Amino acid sequence: IMNARSIRTIASTLSVSSLVLAGICLSGCTASEDSPALVLERAKILMQRDQTAEAVPLLDQAVTIAPDSAEARYQRGVAMEAVGALEKALLDYNECLRISADRKDALNNKAVVLAKLKRFDEAEAVFTRLVEINPEESLGYRNRALCNVEVKKYDVALADYAKALELDPKEPANWYQRAAVYQAQQRWAEADSDFSKAIELDVELASAYMNRGVVRYRMGD
Repeated sequence: IMNARSIRTIASTLSVSSLVLAGICLSGCTASEDSPALVLERAKILMQRDQTAEAVPLLDQAVTIAPDSAEARYQRGVAMEAVGALEKALLDYNECLRISADRKDALNNKAVVLAKLKRFDEAEAVFTRLVEINPEESLGYRNRALCNVEVKKYDVALADYAKALELDPKEPANWYQRAAVYQAQQRWAEADSDFSKAIELDVELASAYMNRGVVRYRMGD
């Protein structure tokens, strides 16, 4: 349960990629219909409508027109990831980062794709870069912890969860995921406490009730 959830958590928390494109030409625009900005805007509208497959040819066109556009590479990476073409998504995120090395959304999504491909050591390294760039954001620590959980580096993961909780103690996922590590280590009392905190912050978190029930069963309660 914990391993499956950890990958879904990375994907659900970290793969929701921004579709906002800064500097897009809007109403009154005089750009040609095949300009990279307008092609990207059309593609984004399709993606917002869950028509990602239809957006892919437009994104291919945008990349062809502007091969050194970090945004075009990033958006095509988002689309490739959405349709399950993970290796192609990884190539586009890498190209985006070649053009704009410290772009946080591309670093984030690259790490997500590596985790989906079960390349956890590489994903951890990218999350580490993200943490270095943005050390006050708890999400990077939490998702780096998930990579270490997958390879059973529980103590390393717990250190990252401690930092995530220091930065954002009101985020139920931080408590839930640390509880899952304690559960894997059979540290029942600590797991019970963290699951309870997650429930306190999110009373609709059904999996926390389920896992707390398992923990309490193990404790004889």
